[in-house]
Amino acid sequence: ASSSSWFDFSSSKILDIPSYFYLDAVLAYQWKQLELFIKATNIFDRYFYTEPIFPCKGRTLELGIRVNLLRERPAE
Repeated sequence: ASSSSWFDFSSSKILDIPSYFYLDAVLAYQWKQLELFIKATNIFDRYFYTEPIFPCKGRTLELGIRVNLLRERPAE
């Protein structure tokens, strides 16, 4: 993302938010109506802000299963 600025009303100053780079990835396997997945966010564990005072999360890992309960109709 590119760098940006933020106006802080409490101090009447313009704060600079530096540019940042982060990488997310998802690996999924689908079988019939089930999907197994693993998702990694902020893989390089970079510390960055998208707005002042609120840093984004560090590296996270999610594992999951999705189930499609609706039956798919065959194409006509």
